[in-house]
Amino acid sequence: MADAKDFRLAILYGDDRFSMEQNIRGLSARITRQFDDPQSADMNIITLDAGRASLTEIESAVMVISFFAQGDRLVVLDHLNQHRQFKDKDFQERILRLFGGIPPTTQVVVMLEDEFISKSRGWKVFGQRNFLRKWAEGDGQKDTFVKLCQVPTSREMQRWIQNHARELKGKFDPRAAAALAELVGSDTAIAHQEILKCLIYVDYVRPVEEMDVHALVSYGGVSNIFDMVDAMALGQTREAQKQYHLLLEESLPMEIFAMIQRQFRLLIQAREIINQGGGQREIASRTHQHPYVVGKLETQARRFSIDQLEAVYRQLLAMDLAAKSGGMPLETSIDVLLFGLPQQ
Repeated sequence: MADAKDFRLAILYGDDRFSMEQNIRGLSARITRQFDDPQSADMNIITLDAGRASLTEIESAVMVISFFAQGDRLVVLDHLNQHRQFKDKDFQERILRLFGGIPPTTQVVVMLEDEFISKSRGWKVFGQRNFLRKWAEGDGQKDTFVKLCQVPTSREMQRWIQNHARELKGKFDPRAAAALAELVGSDTAIAHQEILKCLIYVDYVRPVEEMDVHALVSYGGVSNIFDMVDAMALGQTREAQKQYHLLLEESLPMEIFAMIQRQFRLLIQAREIINQGGGQREIASRTHQHPYVVGKLETQARRFSIDQLEAVYRQLLAMDLAAKSGGMPLETSIDVLLFGLPQQ
């Protein structure tokens, strides 16, 4: 496999979306540093919902030459495995030809959200028979970097919290990390937000202690997200906006938007499981969420159809793209989304 810094193609797979997005942020920062102004950098960082794009659109995104001569391009292909032709041989052959001819000034990242089946069967999407995996381990290995992004187990979460705090230039006492792990389960995105809150509280000058976690961390932020989505499901525009503005008092619009995106990804997973006859046990196994969160997910998912959830998620992707390309800022577009809810 190529080194993480030298790849033409990177494949990120697994069930830890937060970890994937952290990797993307790091790569985007490297591209940004190559340009004199942020606008030029933004034009060379492309995120495409490859699950819904045509194959021609995917090929065009990868093969376009870099704007301005001073830097590289980064193309992120999200949800490629959700493309309706993903299992078709012709589609696979064209994708491999595309990945074999990536321009030298372009780096492509494929994000594959996956589900771990068992030790014997491995991953559902990026398993041993997956055409991308076979290619990456064979013909594509020279310029291809593959990384597993897996949600920590409950036993691993305490160490993950301590390590992540160190990455953020802070420190968590082991008992504090254990207390936070108990509250957030294996949800790395929520854990990241709570770690930041605790580190800011101690001003990074001392380790976060158990009493700090109990004083600062509850299901308050999570509950506000649930309350907002509940209101969205019930068509209660004013209540949804109220909960959104409560969240704005503690978090940046970008952070809230990430939480909303995450919530609707989880709801889509929960709704799919419900449609297949599953319940809380199956939702917990697939999403790795705390029992409190799983109970709320099941209740909320039953208030939406899968079509409604996917429509909201498509709108969120469009909002994200608009904000990154100089369009409507997230703080405003979230308000617009909530204001446009169908009334019940």
